[in-house]
Amino acid sequence: IEYNGGGKATCVALAAGPDGLYFSDLYKDLNYSSPIDRGANILRVRFVGSAEFSADVTSGPAPLAVQFTDTSNVPSPSDWLWQFGDGASSTPQNPPHTYAADGVYDVRLRVTGANGVVVVQKNAFIRVGEFPSVALIGGSIPLTASDQAVVNRLTGLGFTVDVYDDEPANRPSAGQLAGSHDLVVISSTCLSGNIAGQFRDLPVPLVYWEQALNRTDREPLASNGVALSNVTQINLLTSSHPVTTAVPPGPLTVYAAPSNLSVAFESFGPGVTILATQVDDPSRAAIMVAESGALLLGGRSAPARRVFLFLEDSGFAVATARAKQIFDQAVHWALRRAIFSAPADLDHDRDVDQSDLDLFMTCATGPLLGPPAANCTQADLDGDNDVDPVDFARFQRCMSGENNLADPNCLD
Repeated sequence: IEYNGGGKATCVALAAGPDGLYFSDLYKDLNYSSPIDRGANILRVRFVGSAEFSADVTSGPAPLAVQFTDTSNVPSPSDWLWQFGDGASSTPQNPPHTYAADGVYDVRLRVTGANGVVVVQKNAFIRVGEFPSVALIGGSIPLTASDQAVVNRLTGLGFTVDVYDDEPANRPSAGQLAGSHDLVVISSTCLSGNIAGQFRDLPVPLVYWEQALNRTDREPLASNGVALSNVTQINLLTSSHPVTTAVPPGPLTVYAAPSNLSVAFESFGPGVTILATQVDDPSRAAIMVAESGALLLGGRSAPARRVFLFLEDSGFAVATARAKQIFDQAVHWALRRAIFSAPADLDHDRDVDQSDLDLFMTCATGPLLGPPAANCTQADLDGDNDVDPVDFARFQRCMSGENNLADPNCLD
């Protein structure tokens, strides 16, 4: 037991009871007028256990039959509630379930025991269908927290992700990565010289935010790049491109807290499309894309789709819901996959349902203090850095299962 409050609590008594360990503090913790005010507490600590489960298979083509097994250590369990992420639920301790449709599914188990209720949720636990493989190249193994957040995002979308150190001696060659993966993602935590122009002529889609790769002898979408400090916004030029679809044009907050921003400038390839710029300098690109075959600098052409994004180093760790939406859409566009863009789809299973509501309610606590768990930044649907009744009103409009795809309010 660890006390982490700001009051005067001091543990002064300890006793074992028949139903737990009891202790008391000495002072009234809040709203006291003197140190000797009455109001100390007697508290009990008891073991409620933890919920846990396993499955005999976690991926495969539809229909996918899965046998779930409760492995919780809850004392005297009496009730179980399983939510399989596809709208179905079950109450046996060890239920079977068949997933009929392709998708990525979160699984949630609630166990009631003698001492209370415990819950566990495993996001993206079941993957049904075929999913592309992604190679992410970062500056170190283990990854930085921000790069790991990117991996978690990609995994949550259903992709298989392999991570690599940027140093050529520590990873397969660019040709080997291109031959074994459907997409390559390059973080700005890498040293640009370790990547240089290795992927320039390889026909594998590329998403990157290392600004120093923007050179004619590297990834020739632009001739130069720079990282800006303490930025929160970009200027979105259009929502007509698939990468920025359903995101309103104009100034767009992409970071919940000031962070670094990657931009490209000077010359741009004739076939490059600039989708967003630096807010106070329209000559600098914050998002740019190139279609396969598009004419780049130096007379080169894009061997596959290319996307340059504004993210820089730790940017993804403080990215807003809109920024993550753009990232998701950039990845899907690069892979030529259908783009599903519904910010209220917190569990990424292509609908807005009870599972999303459960996630939303865990976030409805006011101002965001950073990038918390359970996709809370994505639950900030109006982009004002909190999860409040305005967000809930928007969320409610989308609570209609797959039919929400027809409601533009759920996409915007």
